[in-house]
Amino acid sequence: MELIFCTSNQHKQQEVQEMVGKEYVIRTLKEIGFENAIEEPFDTLEENAAIKVNTVFEVVQKNCFAEDSGLFVEALGGMPGVQTARYARPGATAIENNEKLLQALYGVENRKAYFKAVFALKWQQQLFFFEGQCHGQIATSMAGQDGFGYDPLFIPEGYSNTFATLPKTVKQAQSHRAKALQQMLDFLKK
Repeated sequence: MELIFCTSNQHKQQEVQEMVGKEYVIRTLKEIGFENAIEEPFDTLEENAAIKVNTVFEVVQKNCFAEDSGLFVEALGGMPGVQTARYARPGATAIENNEKLLQALYGVENRKAYFKAVFALKWQQQLFFFEGQCHGQIATSMAGQDGFGYDPLFIPEGYSNTFATLPKTVKQAQSHRAKALQQMLDFLKK
């Protein structure tokens, strides 16, 4: 089965394709020739995921899904949250975002945080939502080369290393995105 993933983020597309295996073919916006920019002006992950999937569906009229995710840090009142990808500034690199987070938490003992992912699925012209969370803490320095985004800083509960240093199979089983994706796949199998 083919599904359109309303993303231009190759890392997310690759991660999702690896998790779904060969049962689904995941197509990105680039692959289907959709090049329109989609603004994410909202204050919630749900609203941002919904605008992406609804915008793409209006053009392609095919089953598709979108994802929005964020890192919520307790000591920072939930920041960076919805602004996760542009925490340091619009267009910031992952390193810039990680460095800003480390600066914001400098000297702070409470390093509890969680990732949250929301998938919005447009299926047979109806909209469905699926959510996943992964709790953990923020490391005091970056570690590891694997993964993307805040993976070099995020230590999931039950582990002592960051996602960027743990085996890929751990992230595929424990991550917020994996949990939300599994809910969506379970729905599609029904």
